[in-house]
Amino acid sequence: MNIFWTVLIGIVSGLVARIVAPVKKAGGFLEVAAIGVIGSIGAYYVGFASGWYSAEDFLGLISAAIGAVLLLTIHLIASSKPN
Repeated sequence: MNIFWTVLIGIVSGLVARIVAPVKKAGGFLEVAAIGVIGSIGAYYVGFASGWYSAEDFLGLISAAIGAVLLLTIHLIASSKPN
């Protein structure tokens, strides 16, 4: 899998998360898309470096999506104010 797909998954995950969970303090589309890209790239390379899958394995796409969603969830929880 090349870096293009990893970045694309991060951007799409970020934008979908922003639409689905519109928290006012979570930042704009670019901020959330950037966090999605960071989570996607981080999860992909951690799994690849750990030997969980090869560079061309479909599992890399799945882990990139999970990493993006996980980091975005952490960001949304941390940025929301308790009532």
